[in-house]
Formats: sequence, structure tokens, C-alpha cells
Amino acid sequence: MTTKKIIFIICFFFTSINNIYGASFKISPSQGSFNQNCSSKVDILIDSQNASTNAADIIVEYDPSKIDVTRVVTGDVYPNYFGNIIDSSSGTIRLTGASFVGSLNGHGTFATIEFKPKVNNGTGTFNVRFTGADQYNTLDSNIADTNTSNDILTSVENGYFSFASGSCVNDTSPPNINFIAPINHQQNVPALSNLQISISDQNSGVNINTVQLIINGETYSSINSQVITSGNSSQYNFILTPNAPLFITQSNTFMVKATDLAGNSKISTINFNNPITVITNQAICPEITPFLPNTTLLTPTPTSIPTPISTITTDQNSPTIEFISPKSKQETDTNPTIQIHLSDIDTGIDQNTLNITLNNQIYTINSSNLQFSGDTVNVYLNQKLEPNKNYLLTAYIADKAGNGISQSINFKTKNTIFNQISQISKKTTATPSLIFLIPLILMFIILYYLFHQHQTNPNVKPYGIIFDSQTNEPLSGIKVTVFDEFGKIIKTSVTNIFGIFALNLSSNKYRFVIYNPKYSFPAINLRHPFDYPYPYQGKIINIDQNDPPYLEIPLDPKSSLKKSDYGLVTDNQKQPLANICLELWQTKINKPVYTRYTDSNGQYRFQVPHGRYILKTSSKSNVDILFDTRHLITPFTTIIPDIVI
Repeated sequence: MTTKKIIFIICFFFTSINNIYGASFKISPSQGSFNQNCSSKVDILIDSQNASTNAADIIVEYDPSKIDVTRVVTGDVYPNYFGNIIDSSSGTIRLTGASFVGSLNGHGTFATIEFKPKVNNGTGTFNVRFTGADQYNTLDSNIADTNTSNDILTSVENGYFSFASGSCVNDTSPPNINFIAPINHQQNVPALSNLQISISDQNSGVNINTVQLIINGETYSSINSQVITSGNSSQYNFILTPNAPLFITQSNTFMVKATDLAGNSKISTINFNNPITVITNQAICPEITPFLPNTTLLTPTPTSIPTPISTITTDQNSPTIEFISPKSKQETDTNPTIQIHLSDIDTGIDQNTLNITLNNQIYTINSSNLQFSGDTVNVYLNQKLEPNKNYLLTAYIADKAGNGISQSINFKTKNTIFNQISQISKKTTATPSLIFLIPLILMFIILYYLFHQHQTNPNVKPYGIIFDSQTNEPLSGIKVTVFDEFGKIIKTSVTNIFGIFALNLSSNKYRFVIYNPKYSFPAINLRHPFDYPYPYQGKIINIDQNDPPYLEIPLDPKSSLKKSDYGLVTDNQKQPLANICLELWQTKINKPVYTRYTDSNGQYRFQVPHGRYILKTSSKSNVDILFDTRHLITPFTTIIPDIVI
């Protein structure tokens, strides 16, 4: 029997066993009693069991006449969450989680539902909408298999609760005031802008009768005709249209006062359109560097630009987090020491704010097995990690000025033959009809490892980015086909939303072919004289295990897309402007994270995850446009406003 046949038989048995099991959602606790008007919470647990999953979405139904859902806090099993929607009219919660690198192979907290019972007797439920495992049914909850994208959700456990009267924990925290638009120290706010804020309190709730919005000395209450109010006591949203235009050439002061139902008060103030001395606030785009993501493949590396000189000396920059060990996507042993370097060049890091999460385990400055050495934090784990499992490591830190930052990486623990034997034994124990196959499977595993140890071409994972040669926009859905030097197709891959593709190849020589009906490959009409080390049709690329290549592949657009797909930059005479640099700044870190150029027809596009962004241009007529897309249901948003400069 050949080695390939042995491996095929092993894979067949593994697949057969895996198909017996399915993933699940569970409300935890599934039973209990909660007091009326008291802040309560339940967890949504996810368990992939023996499968691997990189995405899941859930729909939870409840009775809004009995339950007031205040918010849904996302968990830590996925690095990205989207569509956190609470529909209090229909009693529906919708939430999606996903990972673009790594997978969940185990269990954890998908999300936490925070709520208050409205009644002091009777019962209520949180029900997970589930009609069966069907990847074509988008109207119920789903858990997607990493390899096939099939729906592997096979069971759910709902929550059933009773309600009673009783006292709640004393509320000693004031409400939280969040300035949405404008934000503190924002420039170029138009004179006729509306002001948007939210006030929240997850304990006793906000007393709406105490809310005062004061802009440049003029006070508005929540019942003023110039104020639009929405939400409930857990969170109210306000839109204020001031009677007088805002100042353009001098500072505006916006003060908000609010008290919760327990009597705790809060006053917050921001200033905007501050007179400052700035060398330039134009977008400064690189002339020879394309859009590139960072090594985690989650977000692109921010472009480094000079910091404008300003009279404002307040620290608004977040600290820096560097994962030393383990690295992103690294394979580690089962007892690693976590090392993270933290730095802040302004006010310095605040060690008391440190929060390190490894799947469901949380470490803080008070943890006995966490130590600081200068700016490096070491975490010595209490117990060994499970072998052959993906882990999500998240670190949060703030500086002494209150600027916080959170970063995550995925890593995987190494597998051993003993663990594989144990896994096979457990699965076959649950399936009596397969017990007699244990000796045969063990023999195949041993043969496979003996063969594997003598391989001269171990697998490597080259990856790269495909982008538009004119606009630098990453291109999703582009098919990559890999041929060996004899013309045989070896692998195929498709780029994700960030234009990234990844391949699992052996060390050898390959030829890459890129195909899409809307783009030409190889690119010849580059807007700038880039000297890319990208492969082209007919060129053989050597894949070396010691130095896996990172491939940057530009494609030429064959024609302009329809107007609804792109934004347009024109002059005052409505003539398209080519080669205009645009930057999308993320307000949380106050840095550019995406860069685009307009093509020969003045077109551009940003497709980005949800967040708060400011769009800037590189022209002398600066344009700053604020976008807040965190409330949208779809995983990504397209930013394409028409701009006249």
C-alpha cells in the first residue's frame, strides 16, 4: 500500500468521525431567578466540539414586555464581531463573530446579554432561533465550518427564568457620556452641524429629566424642540440642532450634564474647532508603497506620517503593544510563557489598566503569575494548554492620560502523536461500531509519522496581497491558481476582504496565475514606477521553507465599474481628478489606516470593517468627512462619498 493511500485512509476515518459531532450554542445559566429592575446577565456559550469554526451568527428571541435588554457584550472566541443589534420592538438580538486568521477549536463565551426584568412575577425566556443545520438558511443561527463553510450547528440550549421582587446592588457609578459628533479637538466642523451624544447607565439607568446640553453657554433640555431623543434609560441618544451657528475660527465648548436614577451626577466637556498652528493637515500619502496589511492579516499597517505641530499638548496617542512570545500565527508548546512589550512615549503606561485575556482566562496586575520587568509583562500559565488547539490572546492597556488600546493575535499549540491517539480513542469510544478499527488507525498514524519525518519538502505558507494597480485598493474574490513547473495545478485560493490570499505548499518551484474578468494580469499600466517582486504569468517562483515569500501582486482594471460601486472626486467644474490621494483615519487611534488614489476617471473606494473614520484628501482644499459605521448589520461597509475639491 502506497503512502498516499495510507494518508487518504487516515483522512477518511478522521472525516467520518468528525461528521458524527456538531457544534452548539447554550444560554448559561439556563435556569434561575432574577429580581425586577435589577441589572442581570446571562452568557451565550459556543462549543465547536470536535470541529473547527471561523465564523458564527446567532439570533436570540425574548419577550420585550417582560425583559429590557440593555446591551450585548461581545465575547473573546472571535477577534471580530459585527451587527450587534438589539431590536426591542420585536424582542430580537442579532450578533455575528468571525476570524480572518485562525479558528475556534473548542468552547468559550460568544457574548453576554445584560438585561433587567420588567416584572416581579412570572417567567421569561431567551430562545436561540434554530431550525437545523443548513448553510443556505440565513434566517436562523449558524456556526460555520472553517474548511467547508457548512453550517455545523446541531443543538442549542435555551434559557428559562423566573422573575421576583427584591433589592438590587447599590448604584454608586455616574452615567457614561459619549460624544459621537463632533469629538474632542475635532477641526473643520461646519457651522450648521448637528451635535450627537449618547448617555448610558447600566445600573439604575439615566434620569432623562436631568440631562442638559450646553453649547457655547446656551442650555437645552431633553424636551427642547431642538433636541431629538431616542433609546431608553439604559442608553439615551441625543441629536441637538443649535439655534446659533457654531464658531469656525474660534473654539466651541460643548458641555453635557446628566444624573442617573440613583442620584450619581456626571459633567463632561469637549472643545472643537480650536485655533491651532499646523504645518499641514493634508493627507500625506506614500508615493512608492502600496496598501499593505500587518502580519496579523486583520488590519493594514498604518502609514507613518509626520505629526502636525499643534498648540494642543494633551496626550491623545494610545500606547503601543508588541507581542514578543508567542508571535501571531506561531505554533508553540503547551506551556508557553507569554511576553508582551508595552510602551508609551507621552505620559507612560498605567499598569493598573492592564488586562490580558487568553481565551476565557483573564490576567491583571493583581494576578500572582503576572510579572512586570521594565515595560515587558510576563505571564506564567497556571496549567498546560491543550495540544493542537487555536488560542486567542488579547491585551488591553491604557496610558496615564486615559488613552486605551486593545490588540489580539492567534496562535496554535503543537500536536503530538499521543494526543492524536487519545483523540481517536475518545471518538471511537463514543462510536462502538468503530472500536475494532483502533489498532488499524494507530498503525496508519505511526506509518504516517515515520514517513513525515523523512520528508525533504515540509509545508510552508506563502501569502500575499492583490491590489488595484491604479488605486491601491485591495481586491477581494480574486482567484489564485498555482501550477508546478510541469504545468500541473497544485493549489487554488481566493482573496478575502483585505485582498489577502494564503496557500499551504511544499518547498518547490511554482508558477502563479491570477484570473478575474474585470482585471488584467500581469499588470503593466502601473500608476507609479513600482519595482514589485511580484510573480507574473510564465515566471517560476521558488518557495523556500526558510524564507516563505510575501507576494505583492497588482492587477490592471480593464474598465471603470458602475457609478454605484465607486466614489468620485471632481473639481468645481465637475471634471474628474486623477491621482488624488485619500486617507481614512481611525478616530480611536487618530492615525491613517487605509490609503487610496483616484484612478484616471477620478474614482476610488474604501471597503473597511465597522468603526469611526475621518476621510481626508491630499488636495489644498482639505476635506474632512466623519463616518460612524459601528451600528450597521453587515460585516463590512463601503465608503464612497462624492467629493468636490
